[in-house]
Amino acid sequence: TEHPFRSLNEALTFGRTQRVGSHSVFTIEMLRDYAIPTNDVMSINKAGENITLTTAAKSGCRYTFNGSGDKAVISRGSARTAFATVGGGATFSLDTISFDGGNVSLSDKGSIIKTDNGSVTLVGNVDFSNASGSYGAAIYVKSGTFTASAEDSRVDNMFTNCKSVNGGGAIYIEKGSLNLANTKFLQCSSTTGTDQGGGGVFCDKDTVNSVVHNCTFDSCTAPKAKAGALRTLGTNLTFEDCIVRSCSASGDGGAVSHYANNSDKLKGST
Repeated sequence: TEHPFRSLNEALTFGRTQRVGSHSVFTIEMLRDYAIPTNDVMSINKAGENITLTTAAKSGCRYTFNGSGDKAVISRGSARTAFATVGGGATFSLDTISFDGGNVSLSDKGSIIKTDNGSVTLVGNVDFSNASGSYGAAIYVKSGTFTASAEDSRVDNMFTNCKSVNGGGAIYIEKGSLNLANTKFLQCSSTTGTDQGGGGVFCDKDTVNSVVHNCTFDSCTAPKAKAGALRTLGTNLTFEDCIVRSCSASGDGGAVSHYANNSDKLKGST
């Protein structure tokens, strides 16, 4: 059943009333582009929640997407915090949607999405651009899992021009796991943090597994640290069938820097 709402939190509140047993499983479809005001930041933090945010179809439904592009763009209005926070064991999935941080420099970790004891999944055709923050400009995982795994039939996910002051130009994993596939990182950077780096992605020592498959890192940099594309301090790195192009760093690993004592798998990348 379709129900229109004027804000993300109105949709979130209504969806929570439609519980199936102890779980809230529902989809919020964007009908237009949207600049997030301060009072409409989403907090997805209830156990059993499984919420998907996507763009509505352009035809065939009572309510349809009327934006100018092929998918809704959620941009930074007056909000000066992350667009969404995820915790409490909840799951937040994104599909066919764009986020634009507006190049607003924030001191926050994860200026678009942050999670602590939650899961974030990019289903496919999800873009993050112009994010700026202290650690993980677009995505910051204090604890939990981050998955970007576009299906073969879908358009790749993309991070463009995401810049962190410290580690992880686009993504920072402090504790948990990372599973990346079919994702592109373009012109992302870790700008000044000398002990961090990872112009595209940084995984700290408590990251249990880091899987990066069929991804592209293009023109990503860490001008004062290690690893222009990916830096990991955690265990069990799989890095395969990836393309790294024109990435650079001042320290070790113009492309990848990995330090751990466990089993790792690097193959088929150029």
